[in-house]
Amino acid sequence: GGGEGFLDPVAGVKYRLQTGVSGKTPDLAFVAQATIPAGSPDFRVRRSQPTLKLAGYHQLDAANGAGWNVVWSNLGPRGATFDQWAISGYWACTLDAKTASFVELYHLMPASKGGPNSTFVDAGVTYLLDKATQIDLRIASALDQRRDGWFIGSGVALRC
Repeated sequence: GGGEGFLDPVAGVKYRLQTGVSGKTPDLAFVAQATIPAGSPDFRVRRSQPTLKLAGYHQLDAANGAGWNVVWSNLGPRGATFDQWAISGYWACTLDAKTASFVELYHLMPASKGGPNSTFVDAGVTYLLDKATQIDLRIASALDQRRDGWFIGSGVALRC
């Protein structure tokens, strides 16, 4: 099984709950987002799929930080939806004024409707085009023997 193409794009908003103090308290944010059913035919879901996140980030030193996410999503097409929970942890490193790298470990519960839970790892880079626009590129793979393959992804974040 499998296919090629693009997933449905995602639009959302992020609300800062707390501004962290380096080495003491984390940045905390709430994220609400939903898919827009406009992906490639093999991957399109013909309804918006909502996601809610609680995100934390700890600045460890001038270049390094660690973050985490707790995520709930309602996925799948009408009549076959399911709730998915996810947790993740990541490390990020600032490379220069515009570029950073990251590595993330995340666990999906379940990975698909009626399926098992699965763990993934991804790594990538982010780049600031300007003060309000960031792009990213990442590559990921499942760590479970029952899941095969790898995938790449990219994104654009706009600050309003």
